[in-house]
Amino acid sequence: MTNILLITVDCLRYDRCGFNGHHRNTTPTLDSLASESLIFDYAYSTGPYTTESFPGILAGQHSHNGWSFGNRPAWKALGQDETLATYLKREGYETGAAISNPHLSKDRNFDRGFDQFTNLRKDTHTTRNNDESRFNLEDYLYTIRERMRSGNSRILNTAYAAYRYTQYQNGWPTKRAETVLDHLVSTIDEFEDEFFAWAHLMDLHAPIHPDSITQGGLSSLGTASILRTDAARSGYQYTPHYADSYDSALRYVDTQIQTLVTELKSRGLWEETILLFTADHGEALYDRDNVCDHPRQYHYDELLHVPLLVRRPTGDGERIETHISLAWLHEIIAHLLDTETGDFPAQSSRNNVLTDTSGIVVSDTLDDRGHTVSVRNFDEKVITHQPTESGDPISWEFRDEDLSVFYRQDPNERSPRTPGPNNQLLAEANELFTSPDQLPSLGEGFSSEMEERLQDLGYKM
Repeated sequence: MTNILLITVDCLRYDRCGFNGHHRNTTPTLDSLASESLIFDYAYSTGPYTTESFPGILAGQHSHNGWSFGNRPAWKALGQDETLATYLKREGYETGAAISNPHLSKDRNFDRGFDQFTNLRKDTHTTRNNDESRFNLEDYLYTIRERMRSGNSRILNTAYAAYRYTQYQNGWPTKRAETVLDHLVSTIDEFEDEFFAWAHLMDLHAPIHPDSITQGGLSSLGTASILRTDAARSGYQYTPHYADSYDSALRYVDTQIQTLVTELKSRGLWEETILLFTADHGEALYDRDNVCDHPRQYHYDELLHVPLLVRRPTGDGERIETHISLAWLHEIIAHLLDTETGDFPAQSSRNNVLTDTSGIVVSDTLDDRGHTVSVRNFDEKVITHQPTESGDPISWEFRDEDLSVFYRQDPNERSPRTPGPNNQLLAEANELFTSPDQLPSLGEGFSSEMEERLQDLGYKM
């Protein structure tokens, strides 16, 4: 058997990778692997948010047929269904994971099938002041951010940057790639047989650690300027420097992947390992409406289009032109291992998942505001939205009128199809509409400590 190594990066866009044509030298390590890898030019996340995308990656689930966490339909969980880890464990693999996103927790079943599972952010101490009676800026961070978005306030921006500086000194909201990958290598060292190992890296998720930006070498900003730039980003105030920060952090991640490859080579494992490199979703970088984030219900391809590189120990490089869902990752693995696929809810229904052009790729978001569904075939995409009766309206243009584009010809999605949307794709999307109260639920919801950690990352709780 061959080892399987899955590396996922939070908030990584398809078009910021060198092997996908980015003009900056962001991914030299991954670029060097392209000659022996399958590069998927049209791979798509199951949703624009971590809690929508990882049920797809790990379990082939979408929001419309997945699970909610507690009584919060926006926050997804895994049920008792098949996962990549349970599937590969049944095939004889040892399984382990090292991650640092607080969403991907054991109480939401993201450890299902893993022999070893460590969430480095979940298991660390909180930075909250124990004296709850004292003023704590963290409790007001989301409110401050919303006020920043309603008007450019230098005072609020300065306060926001100052808060991040205290975190820089006392404990950043995420763990950096070198820490996560060091832990992954330690986990791999404990395996005795072939393994499936997964690492999820948070280095591109805002707030980006200043040291990751500096060490990436593609930005000349100092720490204070980096934090001011992040404050502007959070307030949806355009700054040209944030793209530099983002690219530089990606270069840092690429350097850490090179270190990981070196470690695997020193152990004689690299030539026995398949590497799957992808992202849970992308990131809006001021593409429209000054948004620099990954809002839920935002179904443009700056969030849904993700890189997917599959490096094999043997074989030439090849670019895959068909449209692929990350919910079909299990099929790609089965194809590479020449074995039967697992019992996952998402199936491509293709004879060959790599070459056939049939079928549709689905991405969706389901929360208290309603259900946004995007469906695409080989060259066309439709986005539609069904609001709930009591939910706040979403902001995007498909709120009131369905949007259809030829996404290969119009990758920036600026020219809606005329006349009107593709009726067949629209019918496929409408069949998936689900009310949030129809989802089965798991668990009792978030602890106050977990809510704090998610607020640190900009999530509204």
